[in-house]
Amino acid sequence: MDVQRRDDAAAESRAVEFTGNWREFLPIAASNLLLIIVTLGIYRFWAAARERRYLWSRTRVIDDTLEWTGTGKEMFLGFLMVVAALLPFFLFIQFAFPAMLARGYEGMALALFLVFYVGIFWLIGLANFRATRYRLSRTWWHGIRGGSDDSGVGFAGQYVGRYAVTFFTGFLAFPWATTSLWNKRWEKMSFGPYAFQPYLSSEGLWRRWLFLYALPIMMFLLLALGGVAALG
Repeated sequence: MDVQRRDDAAAESRAVEFTGNWREFLPIAASNLLLIIVTLGIYRFWAAARERRYLWSRTRVIDDTLEWTGTGKEMFLGFLMVVAALLPFFLFIQFAFPAMLARGYEGMALALFLVFYVGIFWLIGLANFRATRYRLSRTWWHGIRGGSDDSGVGFAGQYVGRYAVTFFTGFLAFPWATTSLWNKRWEKMSFGPYAFQPYLSSEGLWRRWLFLYALPIMMFLLLALGGVAALG
């Protein structure tokens, strides 16, 4: 009985609790999948909104559940904006880049390709920031919603810079880049009048990342040594 009371007290003291179950979620997920297939993927935005409404409504924070107010139409329009932003890059790769190479403008073609490539990374960073801002702005609790007053332009520049460092260090800086970007993004977010204070550290990731980083190199060396031994 004492154990049961302690478990009940612990459950009541949880700040965040999910009360849904797979039996409720399965019909939503199954019907969403069917509609996504029938509409050739277009329904996935409305499917995401429907799933979030359920998941949010079953997530209790302290004394009230969350509410998702976003719509599939909003997410679909956001997707169209991303497509429009990426369209110049794909037109360049499809038409302008081969034409410039054929006319002997290799240097200019490669320079423009690099500019577009960096621009793609900048857009990914901006989309990452604004996706988080959108989800918070459509999340309500006790009539309070989250969001950010920041445009995300500065974060997009930091996204490019940190992944450039990651690239030029042979991806050794990946844990630092991902954790610092997480902190940079969330410190610009707030819920109501209260700003988030992220403190994610890369310290615990370095050992695991170095192991994963070294594993394929070690396997390659072992295979090479095995091949040399077999030939010898």
